Amino acid sequence: MGRTTPALAALVGPLLLTSAACGDADTEFEQPQIVPQSNVLCLSYDEVPAQERSTHFVQLTNLGRDALEIEGVEVLDDGRSAFAVDEMRTEELENCPFPCRVRTDQDVFLRFFYTPPSPGWDHATLRVTSNAQNYPNLRLFVLGKSRPVSLPVSEPYDAGPKPEAARADDGTEACPDPT
Repeated sequence: MGRTTPALAALVGPLLLTSAACGDADTEFEQPQIVPQSNVLCLSYDEVPAQERSTHFVQLTNLGRDALEIEGVEVLDDGRSAFAVDEMRTEELENCPFPCRVRTDQDVFLRFFYTPPSPGWDHATLRVTSNAQNYPNLRLFVLGKSRPVSLPVSEPYDAGPKPEAARADDGTEACPDPT
């Protein structure tokens, strides 16, 4: 069996979330359940000029009856130091410091930045640590693409092949080109 890349794990994650939702509600949903809006964040669809900061959000929901406590978020596997976690916000747009307490059926929003140091591809994993029964160390794969500042937006930019981390062993892409 081949190795599991972050992209493959990210592609399989939604299937695991779906299968977990089919269990016995009296046992599986008593404990906190963290469900991301998406566990593959394709920032690469909108190229960011090199050295400019863009702001992004990902929604996290607690589908368990007990409160979800998000203890922290860290950036992993970021070879060019292009990503940074900023803060968690509640549905009411209030700051939610760590540990961030999320009630049943409540959403919180993780805000993070992408600041590419130079043109090219960037990828990282955002690891959300919590007391969730389903994913206590939820991993969100992020893929970004930056373009030269001097290149007009109307001109396409070829950053070369996507990083290996954005592909599974079978060549499936985490963020396929929109066509």
